[in-house]
Amino acid sequence: EAFPQEVDVSNWGTTAGGKQVLRYNLTNANGLKASVISYGATLIAVETPDRHGKLANITLHLGSFAEYERGHPLFGSTVGRFANRIDTGGFTIKGKRFDLKTVNPKTGVHIHGGKEGLQKQLWTGKAFKGDNFSAVTLSHTSPDGHEGYPGEVKFKATYKLSNDDSLTIVYESTPNTLTHLNITNHVYWK
Repeated sequence: EAFPQEVDVSNWGTTAGGKQVLRYNLTNANGLKASVISYGATLIAVETPDRHGKLANITLHLGSFAEYERGHPLFGSTVGRFANRIDTGGFTIKGKRFDLKTVNPKTGVHIHGGKEGLQKQLWTGKAFKGDNFSAVTLSHTSPDGHEGYPGEVKFKATYKLSNDDSLTIVYESTPNTLTHLNITNHVYWK
C-alpha cells in the first residue's frame, strides 16, 4: 500500500510563558511516521508497523506537552550545549575559566547543558519534503553566557524520514567564539 509522503504541522501546547509549541509529523511513502516537537527539538514518536501492519510508537514518550514542561528524563530531547557531564563545575579555554551552572552544588557536576539546556528551549521549525523524504529543520540561538558557556551558538537539528525507512538526525552548530559543544539526542526505545 502506498502512503502519501507528508509533513503535517499542528499545535501541541502552550508554554507557561504563553508561547506555542508545534508538533511536526513526518510520514514516508511506506507509512512510517516520526513526530518532533519544537520544545527541545524533541523526538516524541517513531511509528512503525508490526508484522500485521499495525502502527505503534516505539519511543518512550509522554502524552502531553504539559508533562514535558514539568520535567522528564529527556525522552527524545536534543541535549546540550554539552551532553554528558563536566566535572568541577566548569572548564578553561585559553587560560580563562568558565563556571557553569551545576545540577548539584555539592558535587560540582554540570550535566546535559544545565537546568535550562537545549532540551528546555523553544526551537523554530521549517518543514519540507523532497522526492524521497519528509523532514523538519529546527533552529535555536543560544546566547553568550547561557548556563555559563562562552559565546553565542546557532544550532540546527534536522530530522529526515526517508522512503528507505531510515530516520536521520543531523546537528549543526555555529559558535562565534571558542566554546565546548557536544550535542546528541536522548531518545529511548521501547
